[in-house]
Amino acid sequence: MTHTTQKTRLAFKAWAVAFAVFGTIGASQAAQFVPARDGDSTMVKISIKDDTRIKVEGSKILDVVGDFFDKEKNPQGRLTLDKDSEDGEIYVQPTSFGLEPTPGAKPGEKGTLRPVKITLKTTRGKYSLLLMPEDIPGDTIIVEPKGLAINFAKGSKASVQPAPATSVPDQIQTDKSSSHIRKLKAFVLAMVSRQQPANMEVVPAGEEVGLWKEAKFVLVEKWVGEEWVGDRFNLTNVSNAPLVMDEREFYRQGVIGVSIRVHDLQPGESTEVYVVRQRLQGE
Repeated sequence: MTHTTQKTRLAFKAWAVAFAVFGTIGASQAAQFVPARDGDSTMVKISIKDDTRIKVEGSKILDVVGDFFDKEKNPQGRLTLDKDSEDGEIYVQPTSFGLEPTPGAKPGEKGTLRPVKITLKTTRGKYSLLLMPEDIPGDTIIVEPKGLAINFAKGSKASVQPAPATSVPDQIQTDKSSSHIRKLKAFVLAMVSRQQPANMEVVPAGEEVGLWKEAKFVLVEKWVGEEWVGDRFNLTNVSNAPLVMDEREFYRQGVIGVSIRVHDLQPGESTEVYVVRQRLQGE
């Protein structure tokens, strides 16, 4: 895997000029305009085989945090990184690390690359991107700042992310009102603050759950409510490289919301993960 060359960078700039002059471009080269809020995470596609250019509209990227390849410090990094300090842009490309078998794949097939989260530090705020490697041509991602993300508790570093509509049952999809969101945030806040409501039962678990080879994932306890169950996990980075996570990596069928206290873990560090889901029959 190689870093972006000066020739490639000039090609990207030439493309940008052509777009501004002619106003049209083929679909395979169309830039991804990504609305993002300070402190929030946004999912975007990147090319497996080509460099992807990332810039922030009206701002410069001052620094970037993620699982980047470094020959000495992080030889198993899942992304290469090339910074353009002059223009305040970056260029990224996936490495072969993070490759996972595709379900049902035949022996010898390469599999798929796991999503990688990066955090951009800019003159306008911090923006997190969940990069989804796909077999597409190299592209430009333009982040459009759209204000601030909302934390579920004042002074807390955690934020609760409601599940995407495609991952929850129909009866939950119909209730996206502010009262539903407040109820979800209150549920997670009770777990975080260890303040057990009268209508909830806390059940100790202490069960290790298989997640990724880079992480030890332990179900500490269950907070059982009338409709929902909150699973409190402890996640430890057991690898030799930084581990960067996003709430969307924990969504499964029936999950309503996810909150991660610390998204970026160094080797040996741990964090709590809160998963709110529908209560199963018999729980």
